[in-house]
Amino acid sequence: MGSLSIRSLTPLSYVVLFSMTVGCQCKGEMHRFDLINVSLDKSLGTSGIVPSVEVDVIGVSESDLQSWTDKPVTEFFAPGSDARSDLAKYGWPFLLGQDQQSRTLQVDDQLWDSWNKRKIMYLVLLSNYPRLDKGEAGEGDPRRRIIPLTCERWDKEKELRILVRHDKLEVETPPLPKTQ
Repeated sequence: MGSLSIRSLTPLSYVVLFSMTVGCQCKGEMHRFDLINVSLDKSLGTSGIVPSVEVDVIGVSESDLQSWTDKPVTEFFAPGSDARSDLAKYGWPFLLGQDQQSRTLQVDDQLWDSWNKRKIMYLVLLSNYPRLDKGEAGEGDPRRRIIPLTCERWDKEKELRILVRHDKLEVETPPLPKTQ
């Protein structure tokens, strides 16, 4: 039996070796998006009136995820909310309505670097629409979505697209299924 040399590898072998090394390089790292787009579904304007909608995108670490998952969305958007007043440190507010039905944020490396230092591994999306008196914890509330940022869950997506529908907040670029 001879030894394996680089010269004896077939083109298919190179593809297999490359895909194995690429797949392993990002283990546990944060996936970064260049753009985050939040839009209102066209059906929201069918009555001629487009509602005013707030959507907040919040960077959350593993250790803080449970508190953001349990936090009632209605309470978060209540006037004077302490959690919402700190939003500038943790993410971005998107205000949409009649005059601006879509907004795209270009995210710079400086923010991702600071989030990486703080071990941010989730985006929690909270919306004040649809209007509800109370909601459930976690993603049982249609106004909340939790997006993992672990790079194993993403292919090459550079834009995260979020759609506010009449009945829920929808992630149009969902992550890949979790591998066991």
